[in-house]
Amino acid sequence: MLCCSLASPTMFRHRSFGRQRSPHTPPVGQRSVLHVLGPGQSSRDFQDPIEQSLPDQDVVIARAELDLRRAMQQLMLYTHSLVNSLELLTALQLPGSTAALFWTVRLLLKDQLPAKLSDDSPIRRRNHDSRLLYQALTRVNLNDWYDMVVDKAPVTALPATMRFLPGHPIVQRYYRQHPLPAYRHVYLPVATFFAELLDERQQALVYLLECLGATQIEITPLGPAAAHSAPQVLRYARSSQPVAQRFKPADHAWLPYELEWQQLVTRRLAGNQAPVSLDLTLDVNNMIGNQVNALQNLLAQLDSVVSVDEAACYYDYLQPLRVSATF
Repeated sequence: MLCCSLASPTMFRHRSFGRQRSPHTPPVGQRSVLHVLGPGQSSRDFQDPIEQSLPDQDVVIARAELDLRRAMQQLMLYTHSLVNSLELLTALQLPGSTAALFWTVRLLLKDQLPAKLSDDSPIRRRNHDSRLLYQALTRVNLNDWYDMVVDKAPVTALPATMRFLPGHPIVQRYYRQHPLPAYRHVYLPVATFFAELLDERQQALVYLLECLGATQIEITPLGPAAAHSAPQVLRYARSSQPVAQRFKPADHAWLPYELEWQQLVTRRLAGNQAPVSLDLTLDVNNMIGNQVNALQNLLAQLDSVVSVDEAACYYDYLQPLRVSATF
């Protein structure tokens, strides 16, 4: 059996067959995920957030893979997400390792098979792997996730205190609450949730380094991306104002949640002039990291997904950056 922490062993099904919701529904804004309903929709209507984009190319298909494809198509009907990625699935706060399971299925179904099959071809193992993944899918139940984690409301019923990016909210889209307590009123699209937070944290770190007296900051992608991207270099005039006067903790919202940043502040306030390098990734609170670990555990049990380099998962899914500064 696949080693996934999944929901209760209930066949996934349309919401019309789900259990009845409690009449005492919390007001909108008290759950971390928001589903913006369309005109005429009610909170009982389940709009699946996962994009239906299975490959249409002519491939050799094992018998169990047909069942797996039908299961995924049933699960991913009527979707309006613009992006389907491990980051999106993680941002939805799906139960347990469900995000990793869905992404593993995607990896198997889009894997390229050779035109001519030999006795040791992956197609011989694909039937076995498809059966295992199908069995895992049948234990997924998104009804409880939708009832317990997701707020449902049309645009006209959203609290006035909620804040969105320009052009949002959009009906039949999903949003997730900002992870910082000070910004819990801000909701980001799940499709770009981690990318928006990475950009925000990068800007916050650059501003922190500037306040701590950095004269040069260099931002460099790590891993394979480094070969295709030139480092971004920022230069600042040396300030005559002491660091203790320029640095104000209240101006740095991410600082209480970043231990390495706190250690850097302590060193700089003590007069340490040594250069520093700090790494940033797409991840926040190890949410993607947990799913990557689950993904690697799943892939270790499959023999037919040949296009995935497990060693490269860190760079593929976390997209690390190195921010270096001199003072």
